[in-house]
Amino acid sequence: MITNVISIEDQTKIPEAKALMEANNIRFLPITKQKKLIGLITSNDL
Repeated sequence: MITNVISIEDQTKIPEAKALMEANNIRFLPITKQKKLIGLITSNDL
């Protein structure tokens, strides 16, 4: 199980999220607000 989850805050810009996904070779990125999960963005969304 992975304990260091890669996520973004709700105010993160789309290009930054895309770059983070590409750099880490991931297709799904949780979106958080005040450390609570509020959504999920996928590579297809971009």
